[in-house]
Amino acid sequence: MSLTALNNIFVYLSQKLKSESGILKKKFSSLQKEMEDQKEGVRKQQAEVTKLNAVIRDMEKDIVVLKKEILERDDTIQDKVCYLTLSLIS
Repeated sequence: MSLTALNNIFVYLSQKLKSESGILKKKFSSLQKEMEDQKEGVRKQQAEVTKLNAVIRDMEKDIVVLKKEILERDDTIQDKVCYLTLSLIS
């Protein structure tokens, strides 16, 4: 093979490698961006989960307070029923 033919082959292969390298760099950049977007999505979801867990804890506290209030009212009603019953009997 002549030197010119080898040079042409070298130039062709060089251009092909540069082209493939460019394509791979674009794919890599695209995948990096996609990965960062997904990480951001995960961070947002984790923040939302934390927020919702706080809401759940608050609601569970409210439930305990309301159950206590219901029991107190039931006791008050029961006391009044007993008082009325005793009043009617007397």
